[in-house]
Amino acid sequence: MAIALYMDAHVPRSITLGLRMRTVDVLTAIYTHPLHISIGQCIRDLEIISKAGEPGDLQDRVEFLPL
Repeated sequence: MAIALYMDAHVPRSITLGLRMRTVDVLTAIYTHPLHISIGQCIRDLEIISKAGEPGDLQDRVEFLPL
């Protein structure tokens, strides 16, 4: 079994994409640039996601916040 890798938001995207092109399982952190969304809006969006459903609802998927 191959080892899945976790990439922090500070790892250049080109590294993550290069690994994925080589079929390496890479998980990345949710990151948004502060000019695209306010901290308050990000907190509200994440609160809704955390309280709106069950853990299984988000299993094996990535949820993107609106910009």
